[in-house]
Amino acid sequence: MASPVPPPAQSVNCNDPKTGVSPACWESLAVGDYMMEWNKNNYAAVPTTCQAGEEWNVCFNRFSFARTAQKTQQNCTGIASETCTPLDLGIKYLSPQWFYGSYNSWSINKFMTGWSAALKIIAADSLSTIHKAAEPIDIDQFKVAHNGPELSIDTALKRLIRKSGDLTVLVQNDAFLKMLDQVPTNVTYDSTNIPSHEPPVANLLQERLAGVLEHVQTNVTAFVEMAKDGVFSTSNITTEWATVKALAPEVNTIVGVDNTVEGGPVEEE
Repeated sequence: MASPVPPPAQSVNCNDPKTGVSPACWESLAVGDYMMEWNKNNYAAVPTTCQAGEEWNVCFNRFSFARTAQKTQQNCTGIASETCTPLDLGIKYLSPQWFYGSYNSWSINKFMTGWSAALKIIAADSLSTIHKAAEPIDIDQFKVAHNGPELSIDTALKRLIRKSGDLTVLVQNDAFLKMLDQVPTNVTYDSTNIPSHEPPVANLLQERLAGVLEHVQTNVTAFVEMAKDGVFSTSNITTEWATVKALAPEVNTIVGVDNTVEGGPVEEE
């Protein structure tokens, strides 16, 4: 049974994005049901109302922005996508459901991009953090390759996510963990990380995250599952440096960067 979602803050009107975003609005507006119905009647319909070869999230976002001057395309499929930008709260959307659907497309991308960047930094500056997280309780579970055991990318990721703690947004981490289980992989890496034998650990971690993000952004069922309970319907999205600080505090962070969470929407002036 899903945990109860608190009512929206009094200052947030779920029907008016200009007042901000609230996790409770995802449920009160039945955004998940709305998106599933839209997918059935549009993207999956014959004939489809989407363009040839157009990915699901791109089509949905295009319709969302169809009557605004904000942008013509929002593609949040890829890590660090330059065409996945914060939404403007000051414009009129087709409906509040459209807004929350598109907002979650952006915020999930932002969350995954932050983890990808953080793990690249940690792999470069504190590789032992990843190795320790990946080590199995029983080392005999893993084959021996080169000069060390092959360690599981997902074992590392799951333990790192759980370890990140209060500096990150825990409910978002939980949604991430569930999605890792739904998109399984058997990728391993050599604990000695010899470049001549295999890609660096950072590359493998980023490829794994990119694959999960692509699955979420191109599969409406996975998207709705990850976004449920409104865990990404918030301006509090964990930044890469909050994750680095939580997992490898010995790594120096950039002076002046917000090390907790990052606000997303563009406020109306």
